[in-house]
Amino acid sequence: MQIHTFAKSSLCFALPAFVAANLAWADFAPIPLTADSFNQDVVVEKTGPPPLVPATTASMEAGTNNTGLSFYEQGYKSDAPATGLPVAGAITTSALSGHQYQFAPTYKTNNAILVDSSIPAATLFFSSPSAFARLSFLVAGANAPGPLQFTIHHDNSATQSGTFTCPDWYFGSVPALTAYGRVDVRDFTFDSVTTPHPGLFARDITLVNSNSPVTKIDFNYTSGAGECALFAISGSTNMIDDFIQVTLSGYNADLVVEASATTRSAINGVTTASMDHGTVNTANTWYEQTYYSPLPATGLPSAGSVLTNTAGDHRYLMPASYAANNALVLEASAPTGMLTPASLVACSALSFLAAAGKGPVTVDCVLQHADGITETNSVSVPDWMAGASPARVPNGRVNLNNRLVDAGSGSPKLFAVDLAVTHSSSPITNVVLTFNSGGSDSRAVFFALSGSSTAVSGPRPVLAIDRLAGGNLRISSSQAGTLESATLLKSSNTVWQTVGPISSNVVISPATNGPAKFYRVRQ
Repeated sequence: MQIHTFAKSSLCFALPAFVAANLAWADFAPIPLTADSFNQDVVVEKTGPPPLVPATTASMEAGTNNTGLSFYEQGYKSDAPATGLPVAGAITTSALSGHQYQFAPTYKTNNAILVDSSIPAATLFFSSPSAFARLSFLVAGANAPGPLQFTIHHDNSATQSGTFTCPDWYFGSVPALTAYGRVDVRDFTFDSVTTPHPGLFARDITLVNSNSPVTKIDFNYTSGAGECALFAISGSTNMIDDFIQVTLSGYNADLVVEASATTRSAINGVTTASMDHGTVNTANTWYEQTYYSPLPATGLPSAGSVLTNTAGDHRYLMPASYAANNALVLEASAPTGMLTPASLVACSALSFLAAAGKGPVTVDCVLQHADGITETNSVSVPDWMAGASPARVPNGRVNLNNRLVDAGSGSPKLFAVDLAVTHSSSPITNVVLTFNSGGSDSRAVFFALSGSSTAVSGPRPVLAIDRLAGGNLRISSSQAGTLESATLLKSSNTVWQTVGPISSNVVISPATNGPAKFYRVRQ
């Protein structure tokens, strides 16, 4: 590697002050750590209190996009257990005289017919075909749907077609049933619990053929931007008697959050710290793989497993348990900790598996060797949500305040933070890490350590520094790597700060009247 110096105060350049060997390292192998290396539990284990998971396949407000508000089952809101739709399988007497309906036998699977522009057709089957003189449909609509077309099929192959409207579930008048309450199917917050909304509505029709049993009914989209939903059908055998419930099959959508679904509540007693707020232990943190069932591959690898980085040249042994302390957390209020190898090993380089909350965070490192020699350096730990070039993307985090999971979005991330070891002939007995600097309420979190015992030589990057208009600097490198800077060269005790990745060149804006800086590219 080549080291350049630049005096920021005078905006002048110097020729390369030092030339050092460019070091690359062979495969990083896990260095097991003692349990007392970890001071906090920042991971929700896979057996922890369940997270909020999607409980519907569609919603009244957004159809199969499955966002916004929809229905919930009575009992789901524990402090208002009588609100919501009647329990699954219930036979309910309508507010309209002479109408009874039976809801789907479970709300954990499809429990309604949904028809809209993206689901243009659906069919409901009568479990016990019977002859009827009249039928009543229990329906609701949202977002201005058009009329719903139906085709009734009889056992003798006769058919009857027609249309009816699906009144708006919130604004429609004269409901057959009022649910009192809606729930957001993504963040599981409630709406309108104390108001007479939303509602389901009866749409009655007279059959032309009252002698042949009805076997099934087709429903078809006609027009409109909204959703039409049908939850139940009842029938009357003549023009006078009440409408009695009909048992159905063929539901194509789950529009109801069941009473047994996880509710929005805090996760208590599982972690001692979080990535967002440290030992305050609130907001977002890590979870173990398989904890979030919709995306079981997201989260940190299983406790005790070996994590291999994306490039395949770094391996780390994850903490033995996520139910106990599983990370070293350093922040301004608790700045110092120590990673202790379970067995002594001499290395030419170390690599920390780490990430920062509200980072990046600069951490000072003191390596203590078996022969009594120590060496001091520093590393920059990237932010778990915004850092570049991660070693692994766990792709999921859970909010301890409410159990909401953010998964599949490309964050959070884990990073391989490498550090050269000058005194490579003597085993390392421990690594003392101290929080140096970072943003407000920031912290650095370390999960594992690995080491490389073999340094291999490679071609040296050639650095060039050009002054640009306005005082900016363009630093060019003949090879890609990580650009680092230091304000003082002290041999192995030089404190190098990570500037960021460099592929060919980067432009930096030095502060005026600052100290001279030395630059190098580490590969």
